[in-house]
Amino acid sequence: MNMNLFKKYLFIGLFLLLASIPVWSEPLPEEEKALEAFKYGMRSDDNINLAEFAFTIAKTMYSDINIKDYVDKVDDFADEIKKSLGKDAASSEKALAAINEFVYRKKKFVAESTTKDKEMNPDSFMLNKVVDHSKGNCLGLSTLYWSLAERLNITLQAVVIPQHVFLKYDNGKTVRYIEATAYGQELTRDYYIKQTRSLVGDMLPKYNLGDDVPFRNISKQQFVGLMLYNRGVYYIKNNRQDDALSDFSWAIILDENNHEAYKNRGGIYFQKGQLDQAKSDYQKALRLFDNIPSNYFNLGQVLVSLGEFNEAISDYDRAIRLAPDYADA
Repeated sequence: MNMNLFKKYLFIGLFLLLASIPVWSEPLPEEEKALEAFKYGMRSDDNINLAEFAFTIAKTMYSDINIKDYVDKVDDFADEIKKSLGKDAASSEKALAAINEFVYRKKKFVAESTTKDKEMNPDSFMLNKVVDHSKGNCLGLSTLYWSLAERLNITLQAVVIPQHVFLKYDNGKTVRYIEATAYGQELTRDYYIKQTRSLVGDMLPKYNLGDDVPFRNISKQQFVGLMLYNRGVYYIKNNRQDDALSDFSWAIILDENNHEAYKNRGGIYFQKGQLDQAKSDYQKALRLFDNIPSNYFNLGQVLVSLGEFNEAISDYDRAIRLAPDYADA
């Protein structure tokens, strides 16, 4: 897609998304400024102020917050860390250690409970609430950590695995996985694989990882999409399907490889009786990650409603092959 056209539709889409949420009456100056950041920032990670984007999203839920005040607070955090570094400010390794010291020891940020209810509570991942309460889940604490790192000129990525997100530092010689929910510790790839298998092993038919645990590196832009995706899941659980549909659509615009967003949007389309859209989204989800039995089952349900019975049987069979005890399939 032409980049200028992409930016045009991106800005229009965000405006419609924000305007559709009832807590807004009229945009405030801070929000207009942040919207301009969305309009012009989605070109490269270098042009994205992650904290500003995070607080802009939070503003649509918590209408009384002042975006500038919160951005200033994150800036102040970063300034304190820089002062503590002194002549070592140019060292990324020492700067990462200084972030850990400041966030987890001086400010005493802690990981939020990882129960399912907490994971879907926006207070656990919206950056304003993380800053207010000094706690958050993997998404919320990673947002804060990455926001501080970018102010210290440290280049990071995020890594998404099933049910979790963490950060990655790669200077071309050393790769470190940084766990924001464990005091910024460096954890190994094998650790994440073991923990993921332990977590999702009891979640069939939702997952079947086969021989692989996918590690997907994502940019800041995709990370913003992950925030919107998680809020969409919260909206689903609170029967706000239209709001969830907007967030999942935005998540897909920002990260076309987010198979979970396609899956969840497909489910909403199915509920609304928009069967062709539901079919398309489930098919896209499966092209991105084909080891999820429930996606084959859900696609089969859509195909039955469309009268495509042979195709439905084929997808039910695939679900059963991946999860032989999948009773519904």
